[in-house]
Amino acid sequence: MKIHLSEDENLLKNANFEELIAKAINDQNYRLAIRYFYLKILKQLTEIELIKWEIQKTNEDYIKELSEKRIKEKFKSITRLYDFVWYGNFKINESQFSLVKLDFNSLEKEINNQKIG
Repeated sequence: MKIHLSEDENLLKNANFEELIAKAINDQNYRLAIRYFYLKILKQLTEIELIKWEIQKTNEDYIKELSEKRIKEKFKSITRLYDFVWYGNFKINESQFSLVKLDFNSLEKEINNQKIG
């Protein structure tokens, strides 16, 4: 029996997000870079068991799953942004991306602190 992974599931299990993000930025595809950043965050949250990733879950489900307040608020904020950019097909330029990247980096720092603590 052959199991077919969804694109997101395949990325979460197999992707080198640092490489994908760097390539998207290099190609000036900031919208795609945000998508990879977001999937990377989902993967990190899954790895430290703050969420349980499942294909049928929505981003809103993940927000509800989070109990750690600081991570939840930051995740909620980047989720809104991600939904707007990715699903709203919003174009994003380099300076806008630079600001968004700071938000993702801040959330990653919180996740890493959670891992250590």
